[in-house]
Amino acid sequence: MAQEALVWVTKGDDAKRSHHRQIRQHQLSVVWVRGLDRSKSFISVRQLHLMLTVKLPEIVAQVAAANGARYFELGLKSGQYEGHPVLNRVDQERMQPGARLREIGI
Repeated sequence: MAQEALVWVTKGDDAKRSHHRQIRQHQLSVVWVRGLDRSKSFISVRQLHLMLTVKLPEIVAQVAAANGARYFELGLKSGQYEGHPVLNRVDQERMQPGARLREIGI
């Protein structure tokens, strides 16, 4: 994936823990999708498709402009703009094993 400059889209924090070394070693960019494994505010496959369709150009642009890997969380907004996709960048320090993902402003 890294050789082809692909971005890994996954739903689980367990992927970060299990593959942390490979992600860092190969500078693989990752998008964690939030809401796929929740019983409350569950994201459907249709919503996931729409989220990726809307946010994919932004992900591609940021990864292409980066000097190294980029990490993101993708989910749906709640409140006034409920249902709108939101993409947040995850900072490098939160990529350490055992650290919870934390969003930073883009």
